[in-house]
Amino acid sequence: MATPVRTQYLEMKARHPEALLLFRMGDFYETFDEDARIVARDLEIVLTRRDMGQGEIVPLAGIPYHALDGYLAKLIRKGHRVAICEQTSEPDGRTLVDRDVVRVVTPGTVIEPGLLQTGTNNYLAAVAIDGAEAGIAYVDITTGEFAVTQLGLGAVDQELARLAPAEVLCAESVRDALADRERGATYTVTPLAGAAFAAGAARRVVLDHFGVVSLEAYGCDRLSLAVAAAGAILGYLGETHKLSVPQLTGLRTYSTGAFMALDPQTRRNLELFEGGRWGEKGHSLLSVLDLTRTPMGARLLRSWLGQPLLDIAELNRRQEAVAWLYESGVRRQHFQAALGEVADVERAVNRIGARVAIPREVVALRRSLEQIPAIKSLLSEGADRVGWLDAGLDPCAGVVRLIADAIADEPQGDVGGGKVAREGFSVELDELRSASQDARSYIAGLERRERERTGIGNLKVGYNKVFGYYLEVTHAHAASVPEDYVRRQTLVNAERFYTPELKEYENRVLNAGERMEELEAALYRQVCKQIADASAQVSLAAAAIAEIDVYVAFADAASHYGYTRPELGTDDTLDIVAGRHPAV
Repeated sequence: MATPVRTQYLEMKARHPEALLLFRMGDFYETFDEDARIVARDLEIVLTRRDMGQGEIVPLAGIPYHALDGYLAKLIRKGHRVAICEQTSEPDGRTLVDRDVVRVVTPGTVIEPGLLQTGTNNYLAAVAIDGAEAGIAYVDITTGEFAVTQLGLGAVDQELARLAPAEVLCAESVRDALADRERGATYTVTPLAGAAFAAGAARRVVLDHFGVVSLEAYGCDRLSLAVAAAGAILGYLGETHKLSVPQLTGLRTYSTGAFMALDPQTRRNLELFEGGRWGEKGHSLLSVLDLTRTPMGARLLRSWLGQPLLDIAELNRRQEAVAWLYESGVRRQHFQAALGEVADVERAVNRIGARVAIPREVVALRRSLEQIPAIKSLLSEGADRVGWLDAGLDPCAGVVRLIADAIADEPQGDVGGGKVAREGFSVELDELRSASQDARSYIAGLERRERERTGIGNLKVGYNKVFGYYLEVTHAHAASVPEDYVRRQTLVNAERFYTPELKEYENRVLNAGERMEELEAALYRQVCKQIADASAQVSLAAAAIAEIDVYVAFADAASHYGYTRPELGTDDTLDIVAGRHPAV
């Protein structure tokens, strides 16, 4: 009969048979059985064995919990799915610790900053196929971008090459149809049961997600395959990363006909993202033009280069924005100064919504949003030419005020340590801090007072997690120990004691500490929830900042390299005078 912990592990593994299960045990994530052999091989770590009781000895390979990101990156790059099983209750030494799988990490559902490239989207895509037609949906759960299109089957390769997703979902029945595509691509293909793409069920998933009765407002009401792909993505995220689903607040429908079609070979020949004989990123069009100051701007620039727009009116509007910025170097410098203070707002607000953001990320979001008024002021100087750029540029004043009121400018340590919430935000927390500090001050002065009272010159006050606070006296001074000292621990060369008064102050410190930890953690969760509730507003502001950033970068590149504004027309004329390739 298996031991309780072995039974618990086997139950978790049975729920996620297709994933490597990282099973949290204290300070390590352990893997067992065949998972251990795979992990030891792919991470190049030692494979050992563990006695699980009842005479059962199984293969074991473990990694330190604090080093998870680095090891996780290696496993994901090798195409593995990883189920992360955490301890969900505190060990008490008597009962089995509760555990549960909190996330299933796949190439398309990574959110850890160390596993992502700041200037590149990490897309999860889904392809629904029916005869000669196909629907594609894609999402970046780190930014909240969610889009769909419907197109001919022959154009699927082209669109997937443009998106360069990390992972592509498809029905098992069409897995072989995508096999050839996968060989020449960098993405992982994940087959799902055909029911995931069933038109009726997928449509219901999308309708329920957005809380609507029709998808007409999203532009895809009659695009059944596009909707099927979107439904498959939402269902997949519901199984692998539930906390990301609420962050998907919008859905964009686009037509590939609105953009210039570029097949993979053309992309390589144009050296859009890689150039030179060996496909080096430093010799590409992107490397020349990417003078953006924000991660959002860098991602948008990459998107625009990979999907050239065909709408002349919109192209001229973009050119006008670039021209206005090109005309004044001082103006560009002011924009660049403000943009340089903006962090990755898109990913920050989504990490906050997914409950994985640390306090410093929340503060960075506030400081980023605080730059918006300055950017709006700069735009006002050209209201007649670029006023439209101000439309989505909301300062998010409520979010800024909330963070400023709640979180310290320089939060110290982890949430719960009492140094994250700003003083004055919670009366109860402030009182606990004061009580704890008073008690600590008393204990800090106790050593001096007791030395004076007892005449024991080497008396020490100390603390450890097992016995708490104590008064330590060497055996040489045993005769001078006062009657009110109560023996707590005997050492080789000394005795440790406590007094009723010391015990009282110890309880004050410990009780205040426990309550501070609970209260600060609860306050932080509430603040993050309120920010997440405003995620749509913040995401719109981030998108506006990204677009401004790209125009500033274009204007800066034009000034630096001597580019001129082209005259765009609808005929077939292409007239270039004294031109050259930007990367040559």
